[in-house]
Amino acid sequence: MMMEIFTRNDQIRDIGPTSVALGFFDGVHLGHRVLLKNCISYAASVGTASAVFTFRESPTNVLSGTNKVKRLLSEADRNRVFEALGIDYLFEFDFADGFHKMTPEVFARDLLHNSFGARAAFCGFNFRFGARAQADPEILKHLGREYGFETFVTEPVETGGKPVSSTRIRALVEKGKIEEANGLLGVNFRLSGKVRHGAARGRTIGFPTANFNPDPGMVCPAYGVYVTAARIPDESKPLPAVTNIGVKPTVGGTELLVETHIIDYENDLYGKDIEVAFLQHLRAERKFDRFEQLKHQITEDKAAAEAYFFK
Repeated sequence: MMMEIFTRNDQIRDIGPTSVALGFFDGVHLGHRVLLKNCISYAASVGTASAVFTFRESPTNVLSGTNKVKRLLSEADRNRVFEALGIDYLFEFDFADGFHKMTPEVFARDLLHNSFGARAAFCGFNFRFGARAQADPEILKHLGREYGFETFVTEPVETGGKPVSSTRIRALVEKGKIEEANGLLGVNFRLSGKVRHGAARGRTIGFPTANFNPDPGMVCPAYGVYVTAARIPDESKPLPAVTNIGVKPTVGGTELLVETHIIDYENDLYGKDIEVAFLQHLRAERKFDRFEQLKHQITEDKAAAEAYFFK
């Protein structure tokens, strides 16, 4: 069945018992997937529905009133991953709707037990809940025994001797270490937006680009040039491309822009949605003294992308 999404507690009716995975799941990285698959397998073994309880926005951002914690996956993409993994119900609530004041006991009794019908709760080793994030997995285990659900704690998944975490992956993306970040995510990091009109300088030198402003809520890769794959309307599969993200210092730019040249593609994309998956970092953004130097470098960048796809 398709995953059913609830955004408020009063929407929940007659869902039956559940096994619930708890967390924000930014990026749905390798560690998250272990937890989610454990929850799904357990639900199937005991005959409950599988569910995720999460928030639409980062609790840290809500409490601080900032956009400090950038996302690795858009909300829509994250939810599509939940559904693809086999989650039956998604409880996706607004953190600002009283959760910053909720006591651990109310969380366990009123939400997990009464509303979700939880028979099991799955969380990570560093899960925190309740007002001021005061409660940890041991407290959840204790409350579960009181309110009729079992608690399973997923230990960290490690690579290179370090835990896989959203914080670690964000740092890798911001440093341009995109291949390592993709390995920890289990999917390719991507940005999307609506193609807008630009100065069309690329077209005049034989390198037309589809340009868009990245979502400010998403992690921004290190400024530079990347091998990418572009997904566009009316194409059944992603197309090979080379992408620059930055502010175009050679022409005096200041606006953050994603500029994607799709190899051997000439059709007009203005006003259409585009999604760009980052595959390999080629070089950092730099300012060239002359436009001819930039043109020469773009030629080399395109050749490097072609070698990646057609080697």
